[in-house]
Amino acid sequence: MKTHPPLILRLGFFSLMTWGLIGTSGAVDVIDHLRKTSMEEVEIANTQAMFKKAELGQKYIAALDALEKTLAAAGKLDVIVHVREEREEVKKTGDTTRHEDKPLVDLRAKYLKSMEGIDAETKAAKAKVAEGIARKIREQETALTKSGKVEDALNLRKQGESLMLEISGGTAAESVAFADDPRSTTAPGAKSLEK
Repeated sequence: MKTHPPLILRLGFFSLMTWGLIGTSGAVDVIDHLRKTSMEEVEIANTQAMFKKAELGQKYIAALDALEKTLAAAGKLDVIVHVREEREEVKKTGDTTRHEDKPLVDLRAKYLKSMEGIDAETKAAKAKVAEGIARKIREQETALTKSGKVEDALNLRKQGESLMLEISGGTAAESVAFADDPRSTTAPGAKSLEK
């Protein structure tokens, strides 16, 4: 007669095996979830910035139209030509020209300052997303380490650093060791410890 281990032992072994498999794929699942949610948040920030820049461009074009009327009343034909070139460039690319006429330079400075503000808002939104990711990764690392899954925690950290680089567009590279930076192609030069 064949003896089988008691049902409780078999279920216990099965549950241990299942939890072990979940643990190894857990780091990947966490990173995939963080990647998806963070990319969505970054995309929202980029889309909002795009709409704000388009709206600002329209306001700048309207201001250029008003400036042209003022210049026409003053009879300044050369400056009007430059204002029209500026307006066309903004319509096509969103960029400005390099004309140095005083009324145009003053108006352009306001436009560029507002553009910088939009870029700063977008950068701050991305930094906030990166902070949230870093916090969640640290929480998961701690949980994995406390449960004795040090290798999983290290794997999560490495994948998390890669995700942080991806989210920041490479601006967080200083927070990642050179060897762990996926963009690195050569070893860094050796530094002397002697003074």
